Amino acid sequence: MTKRMIVEGMRRELTSDPVNMGRYVDPRGVLLIRGTLDSVIPAENSRLLWKLIGRPQRVDMFLGHYTAILALPYILGKINSHFRDWVPESQRQDDF
Repeated sequence: MTKRMIVEGMRRELTSDPVNMGRYVDPRGVLLIRGTLDSVIPAENSRLLWKLIGRPQRVDMFLGHYTAILALPYILGKINSHFRDWVPESQRQDDF
């Protein structure tokens, strides 16, 4: 069996769709950041995933998939706040 055959077999057998995995995710640990102008991930797909995960906290931004980088400081602040609230202080390894 060649390396190429192994890689092709793994790609074929080890595929996952976030929609199939959503029900296994704890929504408290999720912050979904969605670009309302996203042309890469259709709006219906992100809404479906959001519902399947259990409607976790969500931030909708008037940006696209790649232009969201323009809001990186804001996004990082949201992530920081979300996980500061979610992770118990006794379990934090580093200061958020």
